[in-house]
Amino acid sequence: MKTSLKVGLAVATALVLTPFLGSQAHAATNTNRITSTSSVNKVAYIRKSASGATYNFNMTSNTNFKFSGRTHNLKNYPNTTWVVTKKAYIVKGNTNTTSLYYYVTNGHGDVSGWIWHGYLKVKPKPAVAYDRITSTSSVNKTQYLRKSASGATYNFNMSGNTNFTFSGRTHNLKNYPHTTWIVTKKAYIVKHNTNTTSLYYYVTNGHGDVSGWIWHGYLTPKPKPVAKAASYAAVYNKAKAQLGKPYAWGAAGANSFDCSGLTQYVYKQAINKQLPRTAQSQYNSYSHVSTNNLKKGDLVFFGSNAGNISHTGIYVGSNKMIDAQNRGVITENIHASWWNLVGASRPANLQ
Repeated sequence: MKTSLKVGLAVATALVLTPFLGSQAHAATNTNRITSTSSVNKVAYIRKSASGATYNFNMTSNTNFKFSGRTHNLKNYPNTTWVVTKKAYIVKGNTNTTSLYYYVTNGHGDVSGWIWHGYLKVKPKPAVAYDRITSTSSVNKTQYLRKSASGATYNFNMSGNTNFTFSGRTHNLKNYPHTTWIVTKKAYIVKHNTNTTSLYYYVTNGHGDVSGWIWHGYLTPKPKPVAKAASYAAVYNKAKAQLGKPYAWGAAGANSFDCSGLTQYVYKQAINKQLPRTAQSQYNSYSHVSTNNLKKGDLVFFGSNAGNISHTGIYVGSNKMIDAQNRGVITENIHASWWNLVGASRPANLQ
């Protein structure tokens, strides 16, 4: 009987002492206690449960506090992004358990408070939507001007061999009203938001210090300069400048000439027209004109017949020509007794 009484007393004593002996237990109080608080890198959360709410801490000392009433109910903020900037570990007085709380602020900064972490979940990052390059190739250098001032160049931020995202604008066309853009590459791109294919050009300015990819519709081909009409005056002045220079068989300037070397040199230098090298090929290469309808600058040809041309000169009017013959570069009559005029050709329509 005495043994049973002792056992009973020991059990009762153990049951009473247990809450005070556990190493993780805390004495229950009427207030809550902050064990630690710290700032965290800003992280975006959304609500996990509509039953949660934010609170303020009504501090009663440096660490002890009581919760205020609910300040903001999550049920009223179904789509709000909450930004966490601080965390606190709290021992609740009514349960003696430690809980993690976050200090949160909404996107506008006008709603804030402390909330139990379990009511929130990390906001998923939006999936990256990639555009896609279907083909790219080099092109012959072509000059363009801006067609619209609203365009801009971009860089491609590649993710793999074909997927990419556009960078922000790198150069706005409105800042380059007179720039000549040189296109060296092209790429066909499928945009994720429209699923349509667009043509982009890789462009560089004339100085080579501005470049990027741009939609082709923002550019227009640079007009080619209008070629000046070939001038007889240019041909005549160049031919006249050779007068007195010596004849040398096979010579084509600039210090001596044979007959076709002179005509070839004058046309190339005067109007950038490249004539064949020999008199026969010069006769064969251009439209023939009647010797009764000669124009200044035409080539006149001499020989036994059209298939055996041995001499040529530049017609300068009044039955005269400038040619290179044994006496050098001279002006002489096309009907001189030592020449047999066979025909004429017109390498260019001179003004």
